[in-house]
Amino acid sequence: MKRIALLGASGSIGRQTLDIIESFPDEFTLVSFSVGEKAHLIPGILTKHRSVGTVYVRQTNLIPSLQTQYPRIRFLSGNEGLPRLVKESMPQLVVNALVGFVGLEPTLVALNHSIDVALANKEALVVGGPLVKAALQKGKADLIPIDSEHVAIDKLLHAVRKREVAKIILTASGGALYHYSRSQLALVTPAQALAHPTWAMGPKITVDSATMMNKGFEIIEAHYLFDFPGEKIEVTLHPTSKIHSMVQLVDGTYIADIGLNNMHIPISYALFGRRRVFLPFIKQEAGFGKISPLELKEIDLERFPALNLARWALQEEGTLPAVMNGANEVAVSAFLAGQLRFDLIERVIQTTMERHRIVRDPDYGHLVKADQEARDLAVNLIKEWHS
Repeated sequence: MKRIALLGASGSIGRQTLDIIESFPDEFTLVSFSVGEKAHLIPGILTKHRSVGTVYVRQTNLIPSLQTQYPRIRFLSGNEGLPRLVKESMPQLVVNALVGFVGLEPTLVALNHSIDVALANKEALVVGGPLVKAALQKGKADLIPIDSEHVAIDKLLHAVRKREVAKIILTASGGALYHYSRSQLALVTPAQALAHPTWAMGPKITVDSATMMNKGFEIIEAHYLFDFPGEKIEVTLHPTSKIHSMVQLVDGTYIADIGLNNMHIPISYALFGRRRVFLPFIKQEAGFGKISPLELKEIDLERFPALNLARWALQEEGTLPAVMNGANEVAVSAFLAGQLRFDLIERVIQTTMERHRIVRDPDYGHLVKADQEARDLAVNLIKEWHS
């Protein structure tokens, strides 16, 4: 059985990963997991997964009582907790479903120790793409995407010769607000932004979907995952989310990955090492008519400026992507807390990026510093604009 460490077991991707592990007990065994601040989920997970030996929880003060309750489990916390979990639980696959910059270090640790990574944490490649690629080249590990768009591209590129591909086309739902004009965004509430019409996701990525920053992140991810230049990675609006992504071939034809809006499918593709399997708990839609419509629209870049910010970050590289990500995390959090208008999220990000002095060829320490500086500046901007 494949030994799995699950980072981010409390989130949407984490919960669906547990569904798959539990449905295939002869294939997978969970050896460790993290739950962040949702320690109340630990008993339920441990009841179903007796093979777990290591657990990460963010609140250090909870560890004594947890250790008393579960004496055979090793509980970790603090800044070194996640990297230690990866190294000490000896998994064969790390499923990284964390949200934010925190996902980069355990990804690097796993790859540097020749442990395969199934990656749902966008920020690891956005912030540290060159470091992740270097770790892959140095070790013997594999990096498999979990995002539905990148899994689609991964499947399609395995079906054709790379030299036959003219461009990658990522589809974007546009989130809950794609039909809003730019002038309407100033009054958007968190509840409106979180009402995604086709996917059930965590709050941060759902807001990123509404700004389309998540699609900007995916452009950068696709560049590092598939070694395509940014100018050969396009984005098209597809509100129903049935086409998960496409490639255009050199002869002008397209091939696409089309299917259900269900994250169990791309997660299983990653867990099974790029094998497609029947998932008994998924209700298949009857007939192609249930999957349509397959409407595609051109994206208005003035309406969705986050896409240009991401392309700027990819072009400059260095520490600029880390700054973009850090500012975005702060801005989204402030919006959800009622401290920032929705239409100012991109302005916070752009202003923070414009004031940053880029460090070329950064190491991990440079990225940490750039991230913190970006967060500090973004916080100050928000305070200034909110007052």
